[in-house]
Amino acid sequence: MQFFNPCSDIEKTFHKLPHWKQGEVPVFVTFRLSDSLPHELLDRWFSEREAFLVANPLPWDEVTEACYHGRFSDALDECLDAAHGSCALRQSRVAQIVAGRLHHFDGVRY
Repeated sequence: MQFFNPCSDIEKTFHKLPHWKQGEVPVFVTFRLSDSLPHELLDRWFSEREAFLVANPLPWDEVTEACYHGRFSDALDECLDAAHGSCALRQSRVAQIVAGRLHHFDGVRY
């Protein structure tokens, strides 16, 4: 599977929000509340990521790219899954509103 490559061509369009497309690369969006990641954890993640990027300048080979995603993308997902913060989507009413908006164009635009 190919990952998003910030050095490759990116098609950018705007409507209410910016949309980025890069060929057939899968794209996803993560919504999160500002308290979902403690500042100390996020600061450490950015610091370690910056050190990795300095030690491993682009362009990357497949092994380095996989290492980056394993160390940073996966680690960030694990932190988000740890349920820090208020966890507003645990409230049924809030979860229903968000789910309704996400499904609004289901079968129409996607």
